[in-house]
Amino acid sequence: MVAERQHLGRLYDQLSRYEWWRRRLAAARPGTRLELRKRLREPADLDAWLHQRTAPRNGASVLDLGCGFGGTLFHFARCGQVCTGLTLSGYQANKARLLAERFGLAARCAIRQQSFDEAIEGSFDVVLAVETLFHAPDLQRTLDNVARSTAPGGTVALVEDMAVDRDATAHPAARRLLDEWATQNMHTIADYDAALAASGFTAHEAIDLTDQVLLPATRDFAARRRRLSRLRAVLPFGRSVVDAFVGGLAMEELYAAGQLRYRAIFARRDSSRTP
Repeated sequence: MVAERQHLGRLYDQLSRYEWWRRRLAAARPGTRLELRKRLREPADLDAWLHQRTAPRNGASVLDLGCGFGGTLFHFARCGQVCTGLTLSGYQANKARLLAERFGLAARCAIRQQSFDEAIEGSFDVVLAVETLFHAPDLQRTLDNVARSTAPGGTVALVEDMAVDRDATAHPAARRLLDEWATQNMHTIADYDAALAASGFTAHEAIDLTDQVLLPATRDFAARRRRLSRLRAVLPFGRSVVDAFVGGLAMEELYAAGQLRYRAIFARRDSSRTP
């Protein structure tokens, strides 16, 4: 388990370096385009949408699981919340801390490098997980741990790629996705519903955003895999980044086949239950 977590952390480090410098070379203004997630038609600003739907009070404590470079974290901090971000990537954590200082948000933002299965210090009114729990080896264990750090009556907001059902894991692209993304399991919609309930959360809203996901128009997946394979063969370094793109291509293939859905779930921690 520790070895798998370390491997995933290294993968995040490598991908984050690539994304950071790709955006800098594309002349993105420093501090912008920090999101490491899918682009949507609507809501175009996912951070604002999440803030509106979770409606945290001023001064509320917010935990962002998989905070990346801090985009979501900084949005909530600017709105008056006190925020903590967790990431497996040391590179992401260092960049997020530097940006928090640059934006004058360091007093409202703490960024930690740690696994989501380790004890999380603090109690939080709002917990966010955007494209994060897909990699959880044991979804129930992770959500049990999250529940222990969620204040009674607190809100958890998940936005995740979810398999339609167990049959989706038999699709040929599913194995490529899991292998290239250092991930054990592909969790289903039913898995999320059951794990949240068992952890002491009551879901009050589920929104399917699949039709809003912006994916490349081309569906010639075999040709794109061949191009990536040729690129990987000639690269002297950075092959793991290419492998991650192969995994991303497999995810596109699963969406095209109707085997994945992009869903948001909002749930409250039952104040009468102890996870």
